[in-house]
Amino acid sequence: MATQNKPHPAKILLAQLKRFSDAQLAGLSPAKITAVTAHLILTASFFTGAIMCLAANKGLKKADYLPALKFFLAETFGLTPEHAAGLIESNARMYKRYKLIEKVYQRGWAAAQAWQQDNTSSTTVLKDLLGEHHDLSMSDLHLEGIKQPPAPKPATLEEAAAEETAPPPARRSRLSLWLLLLLLTAAAAGYYWYFYLS
Repeated sequence: MATQNKPHPAKILLAQLKRFSDAQLAGLSPAKITAVTAHLILTASFFTGAIMCLAANKGLKKADYLPALKFFLAETFGLTPEHAAGLIESNARMYKRYKLIEKVYQRGWAAAQAWQQDNTSSTTVLKDLLGEHHDLSMSDLHLEGIKQPPAPKPATLEEAAAEETAPPPARRSRLSLWLLLLLLTAAAAGYYWYFYLS
């Protein structure tokens, strides 16, 4: 008896994402989204959150959802595969920096989760999101805040100890001045002793 081949997980995710996107893109023009770079970034972040939710619910990993996401973005928004891959990579970097990108990703995740429950919930989340940010420019991505990087730490304990024990420059200057005065006083006393008291 021949065994049937199961479809690849990326194909299953792609089919689900397309069904989810049909509702989210209703009344929106993919060409108009692509024409505004900030809107394309928000949309890519939204669908990244959505496909990651769909993947998580099936126990699938990055290797499964990334090809599906890349194909979806390229096909839906008329991007080359390279441009779609670059968009995904730049969004991942921006996610680490901008709170707005993280919030959009979370909204995509939540919308996909609600959609999975009844296939009708939250059908206008993306439309509402782009409406809220209709005049967003690339220079405005920081408006909801920037994630602060952690304070740099010394490379080793020895470096930290050296930083703590090293005297400040002003203190070193005073110490040098006192030593110089002490040497001059000793020299003057020696001179006086040799020429006047001997």
